[in-house]
Amino acid sequence: MARRDELRVLRENAGLSLSELGQRVGGASKWTVHRWETGEARPRGKWWPRLAEALEISEQELRRILNGTLDVPLLEQRTAAKQALGLTDYSKSQADPSAWLRRLVDFHDIPDDGPVRPLPELEHDVRRVVHARVNSKYQLVASLLPNLMPELTRAVGQARGAEDQQHMWRWLVQAWRAADAVADKNGWVSLSSAIIAVMRQAANQAEDPLAIAVGDYVRAQTFFVHGEHAKGRRELTRAAAQLNAGASAETMACYGALHMRAAVLAARGHGRRDQIEDHLGEAREAARYVGEDGVFLGTAFGPDTVRIHEITLALDLSEPASALASAAGWQPGEHVPAERRSHFYVDLARAQTALGRPESALNALEQACRIAPEHIRADPGIPRLLAAIAGNEPGMTEEVRRFARTLRLAVPAPSLPGGREDVGQRGE
Repeated sequence: MARRDELRVLRENAGLSLSELGQRVGGASKWTVHRWETGEARPRGKWWPRLAEALEISEQELRRILNGTLDVPLLEQRTAAKQALGLTDYSKSQADPSAWLRRLVDFHDIPDDGPVRPLPELEHDVRRVVHARVNSKYQLVASLLPNLMPELTRAVGQARGAEDQQHMWRWLVQAWRAADAVADKNGWVSLSSAIIAVMRQAANQAEDPLAIAVGDYVRAQTFFVHGEHAKGRRELTRAAAQLNAGASAETMACYGALHMRAAVLAARGHGRRDQIEDHLGEAREAARYVGEDGVFLGTAFGPDTVRIHEITLALDLSEPASALASAAGWQPGEHVPAERRSHFYVDLARAQTALGRPESALNALEQACRIAPEHIRADPGIPRLLAAIAGNEPGMTEEVRRFARTLRLAVPAPSLPGGREDVGQRGE
């Protein structure tokens, strides 16, 4: 039987009322959710994935909580302990919205004094941060990192052995990657570069080839920013060659993700089609080895993810009809993280716009927004894409503006369709 406090606290920690949680899982009433919390009823099978996502934990953890077999400290107790210790939420206390993040970077090697919780609790929070990042919940990431980052750094110094210390460095890599996502989505380019440098230092300290590969993967966004596509492709190819491909599913996922991103760099840099296909071929083979999409060391990878990138590449090669042909009759499964799934619908919108189908394009964007609103709101290419949709069909201008208002975006003057919109390229 589930313990009521744990399920209720998970809901409250996610900032949801009974009704809101019911809506998130697909239409359960608040009384149904209340019965789950009291143990009077259990969720039906279809509720599990959405319930876990709404509560920001894994489905496995949720099942163990509801079965009464997972012994985790009550989140209420942890929150109370943090308040008693006077830990600061820098993300809300500074006039400069990036100040808390700059502070973390500037003092990354000299953390504030404070406690260090047991490893299982730290791992739980790192997993929670990763889950929030890949599902485009950047506000949640920003609320968790200011206290978690220094605690992880303190934990490195207090680790009892080399194995524990390696765990801490790997978790720091994931935490810094989440910090970079916040910087990247806000357009803080120089801060993002500084975070990536610190993240790569942590990866080297871990002395773990996969952590280093993660650092190389994230660093690739700097090549996009500076237009150094050929150099970036070479670096990712080199990084993939350093891995012992076939050693494990995690290794193959890292290997495939590096080649997947190298293919995009090749397309952006007007590389030869054979280069693009070579990288895609390596990614497809890795995805077949992995078998099913998942999140590996913070990177979403698998067959669905590769297919999403194939559609992106067709658009980058100015082949919108090919992109729609690749997407025909298919959509990524809900096991694919929200940010990746929203990319798919943004790409559909790009292709439909290029082919003069504004209504279908706006429908696709609305679907992307339902999946990952924070991601769509932060994407710098969305206003230009909306302007192109309005340019396709002046009669849709008011619909476009209505949609933009829901995102709190200003839409540029309608523009003629054509050309590639730089949509969805930051922070994957």
